[in-house]
Amino acid sequence: MVIVFILMFCAAGWMGFALFLSGDKSKKKAEANAPEILDKAFVGEDVVFKINDASPKYETVVLGAKAPGYRLAQ
Repeated sequence: MVIVFILMFCAAGWMGFALFLSGDKSKKKAEANAPEILDKAFVGEDVVFKINDASPKYETVVLGAKAPGYRLAQ
């Protein structure tokens, strides 16, 4: 019974590590493609941009918004 719990914790740890790596990989991909992502997002007067694992970092979005002249509201 103890071995089953140990194996469950090991499996959960490996799954968590795999999810961490995939999130890190998608964040790096979003950072690499930030100019294209922000060009598509910043169209119109009022734009809402949500930060998540598949988007560029907050700092990148802020700098990308200021470059074309957007005013940021929080």
